[in-house]
Amino acid sequence: MAAFDDPKGFVAPDPVEHEERWACVGKTPWDRLLAVIYTEQDLPSYRIITAYDAEGRWHDEYYQRR
Repeated sequence: MAAFDDPKGFVAPDPVEHEERWACVGKTPWDRLLAVIYTEQDLPSYRIITAYDAEGRWHDEYYQRR
């Protein structure tokens, strides 16, 4: 997933009660800003739970970090 390769992207905890999840927010080569929610419980593989256009706090945080 291209969002993981964005050098300006970031990873933050995604708070849920039943499992440890992470959000990777990054841009794709097609200039889409995505939020990818995943878990590392199956390392060395990642389990991607969902991916969607980053909006709201994810969008704001990405552009504030630049």
